[in-house]
Amino acid sequence: MADSPCSHCQLFGKPLARINFIIIAGSPDSMVYQRVKHLIRDYSGINSPARDTNYTNYDSLMNISDQVFNRQTQEEVVDATKSLSTEKCCHGFEVFPIDINDVSDSAQLQIFKKDILNLLELKADEDVQTKDKITEPASWIMMNGSLKQAHQSVNEELAQLRSELQRTQLEQDRLRKENLQLNQNIHRLQLGTPTVVTISPNVLSHFSAKENTYDQEDIISQLQNVSPHGITVKQAEQCIREIYRRRTTFDDHDMRKSICGSLKHLGSDLYSSSVHFLHELIQNAEDNIYDCAIVPCLRIELNHDYILLSNNEQGLRATDVLAICSLAVSTKTIEQKHIGEKGVGFKSVFAASDQPMLISHAWKFYFKVPGVDAMSYITPLWVENIPECISSQISTNSQSTHLYLPLKLQAHTPATNQFLNDVARAVDPCILLNMRQLKKLEIVDRREEKVIIIEKQVIGPTKLDIQPNVIFENCNFMNLTGSINQLCTLTGYNIFRVYACDIDVPSSIEQRRAPTTSLIMAFPCEKDYCLTRNVYTGLPVCDLGFNFMFNADFHLVTSRENVRENVQFNTYLRDNLAVLFVYLIQNDPDLRKDIGRYCPSSDTHQVKHSSWWLIMIDRINALITKYLSVLFNIKTGKLIRHVNSELTSLISNEQLYNCANIQVIDSSDGFLTHERLKSFQIQSVSIKDVLECFPNCDDPTNEFRHEFRLWTQKQDERWWAQFFHHLSKAMTPEISATMLLKPIFILQYDSKRQYLPRMNDTFLLLFINDDPSIRMWKRQITLLRCTSQYERNALLNSNRAQLLTEKRLVEIILHHHLQLARSSKIISVDAELINELWQDLFYLRSRLDKFDKSTPLLVPINRTLSITLIQNTILPTLFGVDIRSFIPSVTSPFIYHPYYDTHESHLINHLQWEYFFLEMNCHRPSIQLPKDYTVDQLPLLPSFTMLTDEKWTRLSESILLAQTQTTQECLRQFPIVSESNTEQQISPISATFDKTMATDLPSLPQISVPSYCRSLASKFGVCAEYDLRTCVTILQLLSDEKNTNIDLYIQWLGHLQLNVRHQYDTIVPTSLLSSCRLYIPDQKQFYSLRNLLVMPDNNQHRQAILLVCKYRKLQMISPSINQIYWQFKDLFRMLGCQCVVSISDIYSTIYSARYDKNNFYDLGDGETILTENGVENMISLFQYFESLILICVTEHDADTDLYQAIITNKHQTAPYGSREDLEWRFSFTCNKLSIQLKKLTGIQDQQRTTFLLTIDRKLISTKSDHIIYACLETKIIQNLSRDFGKRYFVSPVITRTCPLVLAAFEIDYVERRGKVKWTHINHNLEFHLEQLTQIFQNALGDRQLEVAIAKYADTDLYLCDTCAIDSIDDENNQQIDEYAMETEYPFWVFDKTVLLCTGNAKSDTSRAIIATSALTTLLHKRRHIPFEEAKSIARQKMTECNAFRSELISTVADTSSSVYSYLDLIFPTEHHLIESMTISIGRNCTVERDPEENTFATIAADRIGEDRIYRNRVQTQNHRCKNETPSSNWMDPTIVDSTENIRIGHNAEHFFFVYLQKLYGKIDVTPTKNWRSSNRLIVYPQYRRNVDDSVGYDIELHDTQEHFVQGTGSTTKTCYFEVKGTSGSFDKIHTEFHISQNEFETCQAIANDARRREHEAYFIVIIENCLDSEKIALGTIINWSSFLNAVKRMVNSYRCTIASPPTTNSAHTNNKMTENAAADHQQNQGQRQSTASRDNKRNSMPQAARSNDEPSSSNRNNPPAHQNQQQQNRQCYGRGRGWNRNSQYPNTRN
Repeated sequence: MADSPCSHCQLFGKPLARINFIIIAGSPDSMVYQRVKHLIRDYSGINSPARDTNYTNYDSLMNISDQVFNRQTQEEVVDATKSLSTEKCCHGFEVFPIDINDVSDSAQLQIFKKDILNLLELKADEDVQTKDKITEPASWIMMNGSLKQAHQSVNEELAQLRSELQRTQLEQDRLRKENLQLNQNIHRLQLGTPTVVTISPNVLSHFSAKENTYDQEDIISQLQNVSPHGITVKQAEQCIREIYRRRTTFDDHDMRKSICGSLKHLGSDLYSSSVHFLHELIQNAEDNIYDCAIVPCLRIELNHDYILLSNNEQGLRATDVLAICSLAVSTKTIEQKHIGEKGVGFKSVFAASDQPMLISHAWKFYFKVPGVDAMSYITPLWVENIPECISSQISTNSQSTHLYLPLKLQAHTPATNQFLNDVARAVDPCILLNMRQLKKLEIVDRREEKVIIIEKQVIGPTKLDIQPNVIFENCNFMNLTGSINQLCTLTGYNIFRVYACDIDVPSSIEQRRAPTTSLIMAFPCEKDYCLTRNVYTGLPVCDLGFNFMFNADFHLVTSRENVRENVQFNTYLRDNLAVLFVYLIQNDPDLRKDIGRYCPSSDTHQVKHSSWWLIMIDRINALITKYLSVLFNIKTGKLIRHVNSELTSLISNEQLYNCANIQVIDSSDGFLTHERLKSFQIQSVSIKDVLECFPNCDDPTNEFRHEFRLWTQKQDERWWAQFFHHLSKAMTPEISATMLLKPIFILQYDSKRQYLPRMNDTFLLLFINDDPSIRMWKRQITLLRCTSQYERNALLNSNRAQLLTEKRLVEIILHHHLQLARSSKIISVDAELINELWQDLFYLRSRLDKFDKSTPLLVPINRTLSITLIQNTILPTLFGVDIRSFIPSVTSPFIYHPYYDTHESHLINHLQWEYFFLEMNCHRPSIQLPKDYTVDQLPLLPSFTMLTDEKWTRLSESILLAQTQTTQECLRQFPIVSESNTEQQISPISATFDKTMATDLPSLPQISVPSYCRSLASKFGVCAEYDLRTCVTILQLLSDEKNTNIDLYIQWLGHLQLNVRHQYDTIVPTSLLSSCRLYIPDQKQFYSLRNLLVMPDNNQHRQAILLVCKYRKLQMISPSINQIYWQFKDLFRMLGCQCVVSISDIYSTIYSARYDKNNFYDLGDGETILTENGVENMISLFQYFESLILICVTEHDADTDLYQAIITNKHQTAPYGSREDLEWRFSFTCNKLSIQLKKLTGIQDQQRTTFLLTIDRKLISTKSDHIIYACLETKIIQNLSRDFGKRYFVSPVITRTCPLVLAAFEIDYVERRGKVKWTHINHNLEFHLEQLTQIFQNALGDRQLEVAIAKYADTDLYLCDTCAIDSIDDENNQQIDEYAMETEYPFWVFDKTVLLCTGNAKSDTSRAIIATSALTTLLHKRRHIPFEEAKSIARQKMTECNAFRSELISTVADTSSSVYSYLDLIFPTEHHLIESMTISIGRNCTVERDPEENTFATIAADRIGEDRIYRNRVQTQNHRCKNETPSSNWMDPTIVDSTENIRIGHNAEHFFFVYLQKLYGKIDVTPTKNWRSSNRLIVYPQYRRNVDDSVGYDIELHDTQEHFVQGTGSTTKTCYFEVKGTSGSFDKIHTEFHISQNEFETCQAIANDARRREHEAYFIVIIENCLDSEKIALGTIINWSSFLNAVKRMVNSYRCTIASPPTTNSAHTNNKMTENAAADHQQNQGQRQSTASRDNKRNSMPQAARSNDEPSSSNRNNPPAHQNQQQQNRQCYGRGRGWNRNSQYPNTRN
C-alpha cells in the first residue's frame, strides 16, 4: 500500500468495500453513462443472479483530472487499441478507461458492449476463483468522469459537429473557388492566350504568408492539369512544401480551431470499426483512372508493423494531392460516376496509422499526427528516404501508387495480430460485383507468407433477355441486363447472377445527383453461400440478412455504415429495388425456382434493422401475394388456401375444390411455408370452408354438396365431435348465421341431422336440454340434442342456441303470457292454447320464487274458451271447499273450476292451486254467512289428518293467513267432525279441543290434531297447544277460586313461559298484566302481574330498592325475596312486568318519602328535621338516583358532548376535591350540558316537586325560590352559613357522591362560584422551609412547589349569588359577599404554595405531623395515589427532614393579597387520621437561616464609594418636583467609548435603586427582591438569586405608598422600572435612549390588558450625568404603560426619543399637572388609611434572612459563566429582541 494516496484515490476517495474495477464513461447526464449503467445492470441480472452485487454512484465527482489517464494535451488522440489497458491505484483496484463517442452508432455500441462484457466475464471468473479468499461483496462501481472523446450527450455532440462543419464551409467554398480560378488560368496559359490573372487577397490570406509567395502559388497552378507522368520530383517536392507552408502559416485562430475539431473527428472518430479504412481505400481504387491495356488491381500487403497498398492506376495528379491535403474536398464528379464523394475517405487511414505515406511517381509525402494541432491531418511532409521494408516493392512496381501505413500498435502483440486479421477478413469479395473498373484484389500476408487473390469474370448471360424498357408496377426499368459473374477466391469459385438497369429520378426529388441512376442486384447461385453485406453503394454499407445483395446510389451517413433513412431519394431507390426484385423473380426461371431462398422474411430481419427496411420487405411480400397465381400457376377464380393439418381428417382437398371452390396449396416445398404464406396473407383452410361444403336448405341442387351431405351422415360421432370442436374455436357471427342454413342439427325426438324447422319463415327458438325427461309443450321452442360436449359448446358459442334452464323457460312463459295479455282483457282462444296455458301455470306453480309475482299471467275462466289475467279473477275454493255460494256479489270472473288435474290427492292439488293463485294476487274471496245459518248448513272442512305432512300444513296456514279477517272468522265457524266420548258430532272448528289437551275433560268436543298441525289448528281456533289463551284461562280460574296450591301456579306458569317464548312477538301484555294474578305465600295475598318488581339483588342499593317497593306498592321478586317465582323472571320480563327501577320511580319515591312522618322527628309539624334513619333513607335514594342517571348517560350516544363530558372525560383515579374532580364536575354544571342531562333523564317532565337533603337534615324543594349550593368542604359551608336563611347547602355526602343529581337539578357549587383571598400581614410572616420544599418537590415531581410556614392563614371567602366570580372590582363588589374564614386548618395549599399553619405549636413533632398530613393530601389529590399509600409515603419522607422552622422569608411574604380559585386550593383530607400517627424525626432539628442577611457588608469594594455618594445625592432628589432644563442650555454629552457606556448602565441602576431605598427603606427594598437585572451583581456580587435579564425590566417595586402611580380603589400597583443612563444632562427633545424589543413587548402587554393595568405599571427612568458622581441625578420618570406614544421609536433601530408632549410622571411635567397629581394623592390618602397603616407596619419590621440558593420563578441561580454572558449582552446590546442588536450609541446605556 502506498504511503500517500495516488491521484485516483485523491479524486475517488478510499472505497467502502472491495472494488473489482471502475468503468469511466462520461458524465451522469450523458447517454454513454446511461448505456453503460443499464448494460452492467442487465449483465448482472442475467449472468450472476446469486452474486452480491452493489452499484455505487459517486455523484460528487463531476470531472476527472487528465492525470488519471496520463494525457498531455486536450487535442491528444485517444488510442482505441489501449481501451483494455489498466492502471492500479494505491488501494489495489483497477481503472478501465473505455472510449466511445457516438452511442447512436450501432457498430460502436456493439464494440463497446463487447469490451465491457469481456471485462465483466474476466473479473467474474477471477472472483469465482478467489471467492474463498475474499469476504467483501464484489462491487462494480460507476464513476462519473469526462473522457475527452465522450460528450455529455449525443445531441450535444451532434450540435458541436454541425457547428464545426458550418465553420469550415466557408473555407471549403474558398478552396473550390481558388481551384476553379487556378485551373482556368492554367488552361488559358496552356492555350497560349495571354491573360492577366487577378487573385483575391481574401483567398490568398488563408493560404500564403504576408511576404512574397507568388512564385510558389504559380508552382501549384502549373501542376493543376499536368499528368502524373509529366511531374518531376522537384515540382512535386515544391508543391508539397507549399501546401505545408499554407497549413502551418494559417493565422485565422477561430477558423483554425474549427477546422482542427473537424479534422480530429474525421481522422479518428468517424468510423467505429477499426478496419473500415480499408473499404475507403478500395473505394478510392475503384474511382482511380486506369490505362485501357491493364487489369485494374489493388494489392494489399500485411506485415507485423505495417500495411502497404499498391494500385496500378495512372498516378496522382496535383489536384488529387491537394484534395488529400484538404478537408471535405474531392476531385470526383457526378459525371464520372464515382462511388465516393465526401472527400473524407483518405482520412480514415489515421485510424490505423499515425504516419501514412503516399508514393506515386514523383510524389513522395507523408503525414504525421499528432502534430502541433489537428491541422497535421492535412499538413504533408516530404519524404526524404523511403523505408527499407517497402523499397523493393516500390522499385518493382514503380508505375503504381503506393500507400504505406506504419501501424500505431506495437508489433508482435495480440492486439496487432488481431487487427491485421480483421483487415484480412474485411476484404469483401462481393465488392467486385459492384465495381466498374476494379477487377482484381490481391492480399499478401507477409506474416505467414500467404497470398489471397480475388478476381471477377463475366462467364455468360442470364435467362432474362436484355430489355431496353420495362414498365412494372408503375416503375420504369431501362437497359435491364443480366449476366453470370464468377468470383475467384481462396476458397474457390462462386457464381452470381447479376442484374443491372437504369431508372429515371424525378426532378421533384431534391437529393438527386443526376436525372438517371443505376441499380444492381446480385443473387448467389450456391445455396450455402453467406453474404456478409446486402446493401452496397459501390462499397459495402450494412447487412440486412438477405440472401441477395443490391447496389444503388444511396445517400449515406458520414460513417458510410448505414443509409440515411427518411431521405426522399433513398426511399425512391428502396421502393424501386423492391419492385425490381419481384420482376426478376417472376421473369427469370432460374430465380423463380429458388424464390424460397431469395425472398426475404420480415421475421428474420426485424431485429437487424429499423422499420425503414421492413417497408421494403412488406412491399416485396405484397407484390408476391399479388402475383402469387402467376408465380405458382394457380387456376384463376379459385380461392387459395394452404393446408391446415388440424382439418385434414375432416375433409379432403378434392372435396374443398368441388364443394367450396378452394384450391389448397401444398406447403411441403421450401418456399411456400406456413409462415411465408401467412406473410403473403394466404389463409389456411378454416372450418368455415368446411361448413360451406354443406348445402343450404334453400339452395338449388348442387350435386357435389349433396354428395358431401350424404357422406357426412355416415360419419361417426367422433367426426362430428371434431367438426363442432373446430367450429366452436373459430365461432364468429358470420359462421353462426351460416350454421342455421346447414343440415347439421339433431332435434330432440329425432336421430338424423337435418335442417332447422321454421315457422312463418322464421327460425324457432333453439334450446339445448340436458334433461331428456322434459317434454316440451311450448310450440315456439325447438329442442336440440347434442351428441358430444364439443357440439354443445359450439351451439352455445354461436349465440343462436341457448341452454334451456329453469330461469330461461320461466322467462319464455312470462313473455308469451305478456304478449297474449296485450290483445284484450278477456281473450277467446282454442282448446290447444287453453291446454298450453294450464301447463304453463302448472310449471310455474312450483317455481313461485323464480319470477316476479306481479308479472301478468293468464288463466282460463268459467267461460267457454276464454282467458284473462289472474289479477282480475276470484279464487273459487278454500281448502278444497267450493265457497262461490257464500260470496254475495261478484264483479270479477271466477277461475275455471275444477282446476288442472294432476295425479296428487284432491285436497293437496286444490291447496297448491289456491296458494299459487293467491300468491299471484288474485282477488281474495270475501265470505259472508247468513244471519240465520246453522252449522249443518255449512260445508264440512277437511280433517287435519288429511294433511299428510308438515309441508301441506304450512301451505294451509299461508292460505288461511292470506284471507281477510272476516273470511277467517267465517271459516272458524265452518263445522268439522269431532269426537265426544265414542260418538261423532259436528261442531264449529273454533269450539273444539285437541284430544291430548283435554283428556280430563271428556265433555268437551275433541278432534285429532297431528303434532305438525297444532299451529294450523290454533289459527282455526282449536285449543291445541298450551298457548296464552289456555294458560291464562287456567291461571284466572285458579285465582278466581282462591286456590293457594303453589304447585299449580308453578305448573301453569311453566306452560305459559314455554309458549310465550315462541309467541313473544304476538303478545299483547296489557290484558295479561291485569288479568293474571299470582299467590304470594310470604304475604299470603294475590298480586296481579302489574304490581310485581322483578329484578336481581343489588346489595349496593338494596335499601333504596326496598324503599321504592314500599312507596310504589310493588311486590319484589328476586333471588332472596319470593325466590320461588324467580325462576320465571324471563316470563315476567316478556309479559312486561316491571323489571327495573326507573328515574321516575326514584323521583316519586323521594316525593312520597318527603311526606312520610316516620322519617322525621316529632317536632312541630313533624316534617322538618329528619331522623338518623330518615337521613340514611334519603342518602340511599339519592345515591341510587345517581347510579340510574349514570346508566342513562352510558347508554346514550357516545358521540354526544354529554357522554364525552361525563363518561369519557372523567378521571378514573382522581379523588373528590382534586382539581381534576372539580373540573369534571364544573364541565356539566349549570350549563347547556346540565340542561341536556335534565332532558335526557326526563326530570324536566316531572310534575311533582323533588327535594334535596341539606347539611342541616332538611329537605328543600328544588322548585322553590331558595338559593341552594353544593360544597365539598363542611368547614367552608359553616363559614358561609352565617347569613341564616339566605342560602341552603346540600349535604356534603350527597355533594361528593351524587354530582349528576346536582347537575340534573342545576345546583351550583360554591367552588365554582366563589373565590378565596389570602392576605399577607407583617405580624404573620410566611417563612420558607427549604428542606421540606425539596422533599415535597421530589415526592410530587413539581420543581415550582414551595413549602412555607406561618402561624395561620388570613383568608376570606367570596361568594356571589348572581354569577361566578372572575375578578373582584368596583363593578361587582356590591354583589359579592365576603366572609372571614374562622376555621383553622392545619395547612393550606394555594396553587404552588404549601402553607403549614402551626398556630402556637412549639413542638417540631407537631409541625412534622402537619407536614405529613399536607404531603399525604397532595399525593392523594394531585398524584391520585390511594390515601393509605400516600400516608405511608409521606411518613417515610418526613424522616428525611430535620428543619421544621425557618427564618428565610418566603417569596409570598409581604406581598399583596392573592385571590385564588378553588381549583388552585387543596383542603386537608382525613387529618384526624394523621394526628394519631407516630412520626419519627431527627433529634437535633435546626432553623434555616438566610445567608444574604447583612446588606451593608456585601457591597462590592469598588462600589462602596459610589454607594455613599449616591445615598447623599438621593436625599436631595424628588421625582415629583424637578425643574426642567431649558433645551436652549442643553449641550451635547461627551462621546464615550463602549467601556464607559457599560459604566453608565451600572451607575444609573445603582443610583435609582438607592433612591427607592430612600423612599421605602432597606427592609422593603432589597437587592434580591427588587433588583432583577444582572447589573446587581456588580454592586452586590453575593446576591445572585432572582437575577433574570429576560424579564424585560431592571427593577420591580410594589408601590404601596403610591409614590409613582395611583392605584384603583383599594388596590395598589406593582411598578416595573427600565433604567436608562446618559453621560450628560437630560433634555426631552435631544436626549435619545435605546429600547429593546423585549422591553417594548413587556410594556405593550401591560398597556393592552385592562386587567393588568389595574395592578401593574411600566416606567422608563432616565438618570443623567452618570459618569459624574457629584452631578448624577434623576432626569425623568415616564409612565410608559399608560401612554405608549410617549416614547417615539425610530424605524429599524433601538433608538428612541421622548414624544412631545408625553404623558409622564416626570420632573418635566408642567406645574399644573404636578399640583393636580399632588391633590389627587392627598385625596386618596384618606381612602387608603388602613392599607397604609398596615404597610407602614410592614416597613418597620426587620429584614429576614434569605437562602443563598433559593430559585426564583424564572432564574433564581444563574451560573457565573452565564451571568457574565448575560451581563455582557445587557451592557452592549440590551436584553430581549430588538430591531438592530449591533448598534452602538456613545451617549446612552442600553
